[in-house]
Amino acid sequence: REVFNELEFVNKRGNLLRFDRLIIDKREVIVVDFKTGEERNEHYLRQLKEYLEVAKDIWIDKDIRGFIIYFDSQEVSEVLL
Repeated sequence: REVFNELEFVNKRGNLLRFDRLIIDKREVIVVDFKTGEERNEHYLRQLKEYLEVAKDIWIDKDIRGFIIYFDSQEVSEVLL
């Protein structure tokens, strides 16, 4: 298992993206985005889905999973492609 914090990638449009946490296992890649505050919004979901698309393009042979972790409310939300 490899774990990376604040790892930067560039998407197909040339935009810089920074994954809060990236976990690479034998069969899956997990992207985690940390958020503070109680507010959940659609922007967070779109952002993580974009991260998942980038991960999917890089690790084509692995399952890709994504999670948003809300510190203040102590909630975890899985985001699917």
